[in-house]
Amino acid sequence: MEPVHSSPLVENFFDNAANAPSTIHILRESRAVIELGQFFQSLGHTKALPTGDGHPVIVIPGFLTNDRYTTPLRWFLKRQGYNAQPWQLGTNTSFKLRQIQNLQKLIHRTAIDTGKKVSLVGWSLGGVYARYISHTMPEYIRQIITLGTPFAKTMSAGVTKTLYEMLNRQKVKDHHPDIIHRIAKPVPVPATSIYSKLDAVVAWECSVCPTPNHNHEHVEIQSSHCGLTHNPAALYTIADRLALPENRWSPFDEHELKTFMSFITTTQIPKVSELKQSNMNAWREALLSMQEIYTELKQPAAQNGLS
Repeated sequence: MEPVHSSPLVENFFDNAANAPSTIHILRESRAVIELGQFFQSLGHTKALPTGDGHPVIVIPGFLTNDRYTTPLRWFLKRQGYNAQPWQLGTNTSFKLRQIQNLQKLIHRTAIDTGKKVSLVGWSLGGVYARYISHTMPEYIRQIITLGTPFAKTMSAGVTKTLYEMLNRQKVKDHHPDIIHRIAKPVPVPATSIYSKLDAVVAWECSVCPTPNHNHEHVEIQSSHCGLTHNPAALYTIADRLALPENRWSPFDEHELKTFMSFITTTQIPKVSELKQSNMNAWREALLSMQEIYTELKQPAAQNGLS
């Protein structure tokens, strides 16, 4: 791909900035804690979701987070039959050339070692990496799924954007046009953008591609930004998309998602006296799952040694 100095995509990215969520709306992100509870409560139901074929899935964390935060998601993907892996590059603080190169090496090595294409699941800034890299090595990537990722346009000044620019001592608008072009351009592999209008960190308009193609879709769910990695609706969508056979893309069925979430949200926590053996087994499994995730969280963060 030839370097670009400007393009309609780049101009639209900056000229039609979305209004950033207000500071007071950041308080809505506290619902991520409730969503984590829903994650454990729904484990018995999500176990019945489509299972995988064992292909590798690399999960890329969001801005100012690391692999520990994506532990529940990777645990879920492993349970569903995928070779889920962390990105192993520490805290994701910015969009860096060195991190791009390290991630490319990890993807290449994983694809060669397993003999299978790699799927990428990127949360927030992690999704920006997934989109960019899919343009540079599509022959190794099966599909990408982004969660609350700002790729279609930038945001007006807000808490997240201000913090990003302050930590990196660089304005978003000062990134090379070629980088912005690749991020905003429809990717050459199947792609799903999961977003929420309740997101109080990234304006949802930033996650909707202005020029979608036949295998690039958007799925709206009800979630906080911080809960996108463990929200049951997000897990359902991720499991459904990853289970698609390679080279056999089909549109997402939002009706099935609504049916699933309706069942999840109406399921009440039973009283101890009402627990039947089947329910006891389900809750026992949830408690064991919590223990497994907690044990993994206590493990030292892995490093891939590619720096």
